[in-house]
Amino acid sequence: MARGRGRRASTRGRGKVKDYYEGIPSDSEYKQVAHQRAVQRSRKKWLIRLLIVLVIGGVVYLWGDDAMRLARSEAQEVGAEAKEVSGNIREGVGRRSGADWVEGE
Repeated sequence: MARGRGRRASTRGRGKVKDYYEGIPSDSEYKQVAHQRAVQRSRKKWLIRLLIVLVIGGVVYLWGDDAMRLARSEAQEVGAEAKEVSGNIREGVGRRSGADWVEGE
């Protein structure tokens, strides 16, 4: 008969390997302190994120209209420049292709 493949055969009969240091009091204190530090870091990250959101909200509340006007004017300026550049490109392409060339001149 063929022998079965996979991990099943190799791990049969073995239980969970216990950590030797798991029951030592200093180890349990370390785990507790590490958990407290992780919780504190998590709280600190969330407080920083909340503070950033509040600052952004305050800036929008105080200067939101001015910022929107500035953004709109900048967008209109960039749009006008892009239109001018595209017109110059089309004019150059037409001139190089001879589209407006008149015979006899």
